[in-house]
Amino acid sequence: MATDTPSHEEVLKQIEEEYANIPKPKAWIEWEEQQKALIRKPKETDNMIVKLKSSDDKTFEVKRIIAEMSKTIEDMLNDIPLEEVQANFIPIPNVTGAILEKVLEYCKYHHENPTKPDMPPLPPIPTFEEKREEKRTDDICQWDMDFLSVPQDTLFEIILAANFLDNKALLEVSCKTVANMMKGKSIPDIRKMFNIKNDYTPEEEEEERRNNEWIEERS
Repeated sequence: MATDTPSHEEVLKQIEEEYANIPKPKAWIEWEEQQKALIRKPKETDNMIVKLKSSDDKTFEVKRIIAEMSKTIEDMLNDIPLEEVQANFIPIPNVTGAILEKVLEYCKYHHENPTKPDMPPLPPIPTFEEKREEKRTDDICQWDMDFLSVPQDTLFEIILAANFLDNKALLEVSCKTVANMMKGKSIPDIRKMFNIKNDYTPEEEEEERRNNEWIEERS
């Protein structure tokens, strides 16, 4: 069945045409860099099925082009003779089956749906206190928000897996999700949320609060 899903190249070209005369916010530049990283010349092995095995021996079969959205897996596959890739399961240490399944779900969706986000509004002129380089955390697409609406333990396992597998897009969006969970919360609230032990003395805690008052004011 034919699909109307645009390619990464078509999406980027559409952006250039629509916003050629509009200064791009940093969020757009970051997103474009992520999309450009996904663009590569097709390989004969792209649709070859590779077999992956998680740390707890659960197995998955996936197209190579999707598996290679993880730089770690791509490097592993490139280091193994093609005959061995076809014949054997590729071990993925440090990632359980449940989490590897989530990572592959994310990769498959974004491979098949390279859609652009809404154009973020141009930010106002920053005040002196706001002139720090900051990443946006309000540019998560609805699918990603739903995908990452998981128990806290699972979210942190996804972050660890994305870091180990070198999947920059998944790592960034999952870290933004955690940042959004912390927004507007006091330090005691954050400690309680993430079960963090308070090893500060009262004096150290007061000094830390004073040093970070600007964060609470902006939240």
